[in-house]
Amino acid sequence: MTDVARMLEAVREELRKTVLDRIGGDYERSVVIAMLGILRDLRDAVVYDDAPIAAEAERLAAVCRGAVAEIGDHASAGEMVARLKAAERAATVKQRRDELAAAVETLVRELWSAPDLAAHRRTLLPRIRTALKT
Repeated sequence: MTDVARMLEAVREELRKTVLDRIGGDYERSVVIAMLGILRDLRDAVVYDDAPIAAEAERLAAVCRGAVAEIGDHASAGEMVARLKAAERAATVKQRRDELAAAVETLVRELWSAPDLAAHRRTLLPRIRTALKT
């Protein structure tokens, strides 16, 4: 996802570097300068909502906890537990979600590569798909 504030700042920078230098008339320059101010105000007004990221993180955590319960003492369960603990210690919601997403990626890789987990594909893959779709 593109950071809206950075995108607005990039547009301002481009206007400042490219357009402003090529405008000769005072009126035209004042219009561009006003646009720069408006873009700055918009950039400063950007508010980030962590709720969707937090909801996704909770769905991924539920998948991880369910996988740990289902696969029991398999080596992958230990890694899932470690990632769940790391996610709990994460400083931001985004870091928590990213840690949990990495755990689910590992789980999917293990489900396809570890023959002793093949029986769990039927139950875990639909849960993962649902968590990622919602």
